[in-house]
Amino acid sequence: MKNKKGFSAIELMIVLAILGLLCCLFIPAINQVRANRGFRDIFGLEPSSSKEYVVVVQSTVDMKLKELGEKVLTARKELEASVKEEGEFLKTQVDTTTDVMKRLSDLNSLNHKIDEAKSRLKAAENVLHGGIYSAKYYGFTVKDFERYVNSRQ
Repeated sequence: MKNKKGFSAIELMIVLAILGLLCCLFIPAINQVRANRGFRDIFGLEPSSSKEYVVVVQSTVDMKLKELGEKVLTARKELEASVKEEGEFLKTQVDTTTDVMKRLSDLNSLNHKIDEAKSRLKAAENVLHGGIYSAKYYGFTVKDFERYVNSRQ
């Protein structure tokens, strides 16, 4: 004889079949008992009084809907307040950005004017140096040139 340690497949299948039959018999009965007990526990009524059940269920649903509606209104008010605060913050940011852009535009125009003044100054220096060199070439002194420039002003 072999030394057996465990169950055969047929024995396990028989045990599973018996457990399946027992579950098929007892689970619907247990669910029915739970349903009846839960119905009485929640509403305090027997399952036979369906009219009262409808009234109790309707009032419970109405109460839950009212609570939910209040929560939704509260959340909406909080959201509106948050959006309003965020809008005010963004408005100040836009105003600040507009001011910065205006100042940058002013700075750009000033830089353009400075560049124009620099180019005019450079041209005047070139004319002055050219005039001095011409005066030296033709034998004029610097004092003669200064008198000439002063007389034109």
